[in-house]
Amino acid sequence: MLCHHDFWSANIFVGSRGDVVLLDWAHAGKGPVGTDIAILVSTLIGDRYRPVDQFPRLLSELPEAYIEGLLAEGWTGDPHAVARNTALAAPARFLGLISGLPRLVRDPEMMTLICVRAGWDPEELVATIARFAIVLDQTVAGALSA
Repeated sequence: MLCHHDFWSANIFVGSRGDVVLLDWAHAGKGPVGTDIAILVSTLIGDRYRPVDQFPRLLSELPEAYIEGLLAEGWTGDPHAVARNTALAAPARFLGLISGLPRLVRDPEMMTLICVRAGWDPEELVATIARFAIVLDQTVAGALSA
């Protein structure tokens, strides 16, 4: 399926008549159905538009709306695949951040640079990433057992 692969609020415009325009197709290409929803949810959490605890709710609600849109356009795929792919792809966006956390904690200069740039308090950043790692683990476990 064609995926945008950079599907976040800055690249989505809704016109006055409800028409939707997606910008910045530089990363577009094939991908599993649901990938763009995973990117949107990840960005909402990663850029702090939504708190970490809303991740599971967003992962359940947004794919439902996405599936409705696909079905309205004649899509005949497996709706379960959308939810599963979304739940598996969203955590993948954060694996680098989570795996880099131990190094970041040992490098106060890098921690300061990242926190200043992102507007985070260092302790808040570490606590949030750790909490998010648990949520991501639960998300993947749920997707794989479904």
